[in-house]
Amino acid sequence: MVTTYGAIAHALGDPRKAREVGWALYAKPKEVVAPAHRVVNRDGRLSGGWAFGSPEVQRGLLEAEGVRFLADGRVDLDGHLWWPARCVDGPRQRSLFDPMEDTSGDGAIEGTTQ
Repeated sequence: MVTTYGAIAHALGDPRKAREVGWALYAKPKEVVAPAHRVVNRDGRLSGGWAFGSPEVQRGLLEAEGVRFLADGRVDLDGHLWWPARCVDGPRQRSLFDPMEDTSGDGAIEGTTQ
């Protein structure tokens, strides 16, 4: 399961602030646990630069969670995109902070396609 910088910005109320979401993730203190590796750009491309040590590190983390990639190196957003809910009252929605787990009993990780 991945989301985009723009989807997070939209959920926070300003869809034009995707770049600022990226800056915030990059600047977060190390003791703040946030699965920043699960955030990609709107086309499914991985983080530019060396946010995780190298682009291959982010890909490896996602692949270890069952995220599939297209032939051109982009994340398969059709199978793995998660849209965060806007900050509204209601039942808690699964989020990127939840661990990936097999909830079906068939070995598939929820939010992924086999």
